[in-house]
Amino acid sequence: MVDVLTDKIADHRLNNVTPLQAGFLTYQHEGDAPDAIVANITLHHLPDFWKQIALCRLHDLLMPGGKMFLADVVFGFDPRTYQETIEGWLKGMRELAGPQMQAYICSKTKE
Repeated sequence: MVDVLTDKIADHRLNNVTPLQAGFLTYQHEGDAPDAIVANITLHHLPDFWKQIALCRLHDLLMPGGKMFLADVVFGFDPRTYQETIEGWLKGMRELAGPQMQAYICSKTKE
């Protein structure tokens, strides 16, 4: 993905974007604080506790007023409604993909 981004930066002739591949918990920044950080589909690989640490580290890297753009796996529902929400997803799966797919998903969630 860094290579793809590097190509896009070159294609658009941008000189203010620095693509990096680095660990959230180990990265040591050098130079001026960045005015923006983009993390795309990455944080979900960390356990929740370490996600908090990573987010704090990213925040501390930013210049005052800097922006962080984060796209990741999150749930767009109140966790207190998880049973109804998941049942709704399964119903939708049954309607879209058929009863075999729903049965397969249900069997995997019980393992």
